[in-house]
Amino acid sequence: MSKPLIGITVTDKPDDCAERYAAALEKAGAESVLLRPAGPAPDAKALDGLILSGGVNDIHPDRFGDPMDPKTFEPDLGRDRMEIDLLAEMRRLDKPVLGICRGFQLLNVAFGGRLAQHVDGHTSKEGVSGQHTLDVTPGSKLSRILKAYGPVGINSRHHQAVVPTMVAPRMRPTGYSPDGLVEAIESMDNSWIVGLQCHPERADEVDPRFADLFTDFVRQAGKSKG
Repeated sequence: MSKPLIGITVTDKPDDCAERYAAALEKAGAESVLLRPAGPAPDAKALDGLILSGGVNDIHPDRFGDPMDPKTFEPDLGRDRMEIDLLAEMRRLDKPVLGICRGFQLLNVAFGGRLAQHVDGHTSKEGVSGQHTLDVTPGSKLSRILKAYGPVGINSRHHQAVVPTMVAPRMRPTGYSPDGLVEAIESMDNSWIVGLQCHPERADEVDPRFADLFTDFVRQAGKSKG
């Protein structure tokens, strides 16, 4: 049987960050394809799973009904459109989706939530990730996958965030930073839609059990092949 095919959304600008996602998926037993806003329109039916990746462009606050904050980074309207449209199809088909960093935020916005457009203390410095713990909620999908709950070590490379009052109605918070930000969510309606504010593909910067996240994601994608 062929390997599951996972789409990875990225910008139109070439960078090496996509290689980390592809490497994590390959290690877990999947093939991947990069999906760019300027490329052909992605076909959800041709994919077995989707990673909404990180990136430097913020989601346009028009998407969640707020004015632009001066500290918001330049949005990528084409990427916003591509990801939100593709996510809607993946949800309809009930295929697995993993949102990472910006992708975590995109999940919350697409499900009807909002974002805090700037928070202090969570960005990387000179390219070096920040570090803190994620308090994983017992009984959550993430807790089952990691076989852990309570504090686990993660990295931090973001300046926008989800606070508890901004969580989308059909998203369940499943992990919190020490200062109370929601940094893990899962869909209440779909079989496997999970979002993480951290970057688990940077394996040397997070608890090693996060490798199991990619394994479980690929396993679920394999099921969607039918």
